Amino acid sequence: MADLRMQDVRKQRGSVLVLAAVSMLVLLALSALGIDLATLYVARNEAQRAADASALAAAKEFVASGYTSGLISEQAMQTLAIAEAKAVGGENKIAGQAAAIRDSDVTFDFSQQNNPRVSVHVVRSASRGNAVPTFFAKALGMLSVDVAASATAEAYNPSGSNGGPTFCTGCVKPFILPNCDTQHHTDVNPVCPGGNQDYYIQNGQIVHPGLYSQGGVIGQSWTFHSQLVPSQYGELDFTGGGDAAYKANIAGCNAHQYTCGDSIPLLTGKGTGPTGQGIQQLIHANGYGGNQGQDTMDTSVGPPFQIYAGSNNPLVVNGVIKAGSPISTSDSVATVPVYDGSPLSSGAGSVTVIGYMQIFINYVDHQGNDDSINAYILNIAVCQSGGSCGGAGGGTVSGGGQSLIPVRLVRY
Repeated sequence: MADLRMQDVRKQRGSVLVLAAVSMLVLLALSALGIDLATLYVARNEAQRAADASALAAAKEFVASGYTSGLISEQAMQTLAIAEAKAVGGENKIAGQAAAIRDSDVTFDFSQQNNPRVSVHVVRSASRGNAVPTFFAKALGMLSVDVAASATAEAYNPSGSNGGPTFCTGCVKPFILPNCDTQHHTDVNPVCPGGNQDYYIQNGQIVHPGLYSQGGVIGQSWTFHSQLVPSQYGELDFTGGGDAAYKANIAGCNAHQYTCGDSIPLLTGKGTGPTGQGIQQLIHANGYGGNQGQDTMDTSVGPPFQIYAGSNNPLVVNGVIKAGSPISTSDSVATVPVYDGSPLSSGAGSVTVIGYMQIFINYVDHQGNDDSINAYILNIAVCQSGGSCGGAGGGTVSGGGQSLIPVRLVRY
């Protein structure tokens, strides 16, 4: 009997060992499922963020390169966009390793003339030799897992488009520019002063697209804030508040969004002091005229035109870069509305927006009792009247400020 009991104990001990071994395998599998799966989910999210950032950066080149203004070819723009996608992708890590984007991972869609798109595919895979390694799952023979994500972004140019989302523009400066191109005279706009000025915008299209040196308007010099009629200097009254609010809207960002067809009240009077002070604050200039510490732009080479940091640029002041360094954005870049150029009343009135102009402000100059603003035209956007901004349900895209033509993700 004692021998039988000893044999039973030995059998039970053997069963416990088997159960313990099976339990260890189950725990290992659960650990692989829990820890490795969580790690891979994180890696997948990191891949998506890398794809999103790369697609947006590549789409920004549609605008920055001048492609949306008709300044460079598709092929030249693609070279710039691919380089930007790869550079931005490399700044994003996937499971501790920088995203490696190949030229073939960046594809373009030009089937919609006003809305060029770019797609970026981000991959870590065994075929590329950079699959994401596992931890506990190695014990089950799963050494690594492929992770991938894609994103598509577009530059939405509303010029000449019917339907689609309403184009709403915020951070515009309180100046209204007449639709009177003084340097072109092919199709004369009859409402412009003098009878020998062309349109910037006609029938929902940009009349003279392209580079100024080649017959277009991009890079054309513009001087504004001059007397249009007695008491009217092309100033807009966004919010009331007189000269103080007017100056604040020049120097800062009025977040209210406008679209084509909106009527904006005029601000009567010269506003000489607030105009000069507001512009100087906006572009970081010490005073009137050039060489006052503001950024500068070279329109002799490009596009894209190169901007150089002035000594008062915040990046220079904070020691990030040196004065004269090339930069990609500037507070001197602003957006202003365009109206049809029809005669204005010397009293209170309003104008109707028909489009927008993006400008680079070189300086503000004090001449007699007037402050004239000298700028280059960088871009023009046209939108159809109708629709509203800020309403419920979406259906709008926003531009303005330093990026007139908006860039957005359209597919994840």
